[in-house]
Amino acid sequence: MNGQLQAVPEDWNRAMAIVAHPDDLEYGAASAIARWTRAGRSVAYVMVTDGEAGIDGLHPLEAGPVRQKEQVASAALVGVGDVAFLGHHDGVVEGGLDLRRDIAREVRRFRPEVLVTATFELTYGMGPGQHILSQADHRAVGVAVLDATRDAGNRWIFPELLDEGYAPWDGVRHVYVMGANEQLKAKHRALWAAGDYPAVATDLIPTLGPTLVESSGVRAGHRVLDVAAGSGNAAIPAAATGASVVASDLTPELFGAGRRIAAQRGVAPEWVEADAEALPFADASFDVVLSCVGAMFAPHHQATADELIRVTRPGGTIGTINWTPPGFIGQLFATMKPYAPPPPPGASPAPLWGDEEHVRALFGDRITDIDVQRRTVVMEHNGDPAGFREYWKRNYGPTIAVYKHNATDPDRVAALDRDFLELLTTWNEADTPGRTRYQAEYLLVTARRSLT
Repeated sequence: MNGQLQAVPEDWNRAMAIVAHPDDLEYGAASAIARWTRAGRSVAYVMVTDGEAGIDGLHPLEAGPVRQKEQVASAALVGVGDVAFLGHHDGVVEGGLDLRRDIAREVRRFRPEVLVTATFELTYGMGPGQHILSQADHRAVGVAVLDATRDAGNRWIFPELLDEGYAPWDGVRHVYVMGANEQLKAKHRALWAAGDYPAVATDLIPTLGPTLVESSGVRAGHRVLDVAAGSGNAAIPAAATGASVVASDLTPELFGAGRRIAAQRGVAPEWVEADAEALPFADASFDVVLSCVGAMFAPHHQATADELIRVTRPGGTIGTINWTPPGFIGQLFATMKPYAPPPPPGASPAPLWGDEEHVRALFGDRITDIDVQRRTVVMEHNGDPAGFREYWKRNYGPTIAVYKHNATDPDRVAALDRDFLELLTTWNEADTPGRTRYQAEYLLVTARRSLT
């Protein structure tokens, strides 16, 4: 991909990468390690096994030395000369005290500030939507690294290491886990695939996309990207202007409805599965980049803002619509927050994209001619507030996820039902029985990418 993931902290001097097999790091971290060593940082490698079971046509007694030699040579290419092999058996690594002790010994020996390891989840992916069963050794080592990080700092855990001359080390400040981001993306995709978001966009906010397109000055001949496009709320009206439009989203399950709506309106935007935090498009490749209550839900705001700017040509337009924290949708999320699972590390609340200061800070001096407006869209729905609550529970992915998280606790579900209904009753402006009406505030932002 040409996109940029969220930057990791680099305010440290020593790192240790601990993985199960030779070549694991070449699949996931070697390029970052090369960057670190070029910058003068010290990095050491620890291979839990020799990888002796990794070559089908070569006996383990022959394969192990071959793979050791290959790993040492590969490490040297990225500036790493300290490579240790712990000698556990390839393919049958056991997570337990022996493994924790061996890793803690290495951590105490090298005394790193950063550890790198592979994900301990059941699956990982090399791209959006991909789910590959993780090998057992990776899972065992990943968990053991986390445990040994704490063990290394406690003199009373594995006291025999003191006798070996390895003093405690509690200086590990960061643990970087290869592949962990894919787990987050898979959950994010599943969240928006649940329910019927195309219905929500059509029923409640059909005017937002056209408003964004008009405010951003989209016209025939423009090359336009709609980021986190969903079913095309902005992409389809953009295509109707005669522009060449790409609709991108992490959740391709939404594209079917988008294609049907586009066909009904006689337009055909291109639909591309893509992560807002790592867009698969070249630098400066679009005249206009839009996001209509979409990119705001990507968990890492700075990475998302960086991508919006990167793919916009100098002088091109960036336009976003985002729900504000004090508005109706912002308060809907505030109501659900006490019942929601904890956010992943590093994630920011989506409604912050509706805060002007936050947006200005994200873009910084890379934009000019910024225009920020607070507006409202009216959401009207048949039925009373209780019926509208059920509408959200059926159709809106984030609401579905929160109720699913509490499904085994009837008391919490009842409390969430109560709080949700109170919100919908309080905000309802309709004065006609059997109708609900809500003013939902959003922040409309348009700006130009700086020429320099």
